[in-house]
Amino acid sequence: MGGNKGGLDWKLPEQPTQIERNEAKAQKLTGWSSNYYQIPESAKEIQDLIEHRDMNFSVGNIFKAAYRLGQKTGTTEEYDLEKIIWFAKREIERLKGCL
Repeated sequence: MGGNKGGLDWKLPEQPTQIERNEAKAQKLTGWSSNYYQIPESAKEIQDLIEHRDMNFSVGNIFKAAYRLGQKTGTTEEYDLEKIIWFAKREIERLKGCL
């Protein structure tokens, strides 16, 4: 739809399709986002995901401990959570420039 208003051509912006509207609604309802949670097809183990996201040592350890929370033989959920906290505090200090 176009028109001539003041000598300039103009048209209404394209409206999203029903599919696009449904996908946007699903993203809002579920928090799903292809940008956040896409896993590369080549990823076969946790280390592949850590490398894909360029996680440093501390963040990689947080990710691994959260993924295995309570599953590692000889450790408890509390141990894994304490490990996550320790590495998170260390990463915060690094970001602040204290390390």
